[in-house]
Amino acid sequence: MTTNLPVLIDQWERSNREVIRVQLTEFNGNKLIEARIFHQQYGDEFVRTYKGLSLGLKHFPRLLKALTEADLVAAKLNLKRD
Repeated sequence: MTTNLPVLIDQWERSNREVIRVQLTEFNGNKLIEARIFHQQYGDEFVRTYKGLSLGLKHFPRLLKALTEADLVAAKLNLKRD
């Protein structure tokens, strides 16, 4: 099966001119999971910025575990999600 990358998983507004995108992508033949800020430049066009995180897919299980743990700790500490 051939996969055309990038594949957008989710996107949400960070500000009125920026969005955060989680996507599967590829760079230099390496498959990546990426959470990155995109900035609205002209009209509806969003441009990728250097702000974000890209990791090889082999790191995804550990990242998911760490984010789940961070969510549990934040809840125990009553940290607000504004």
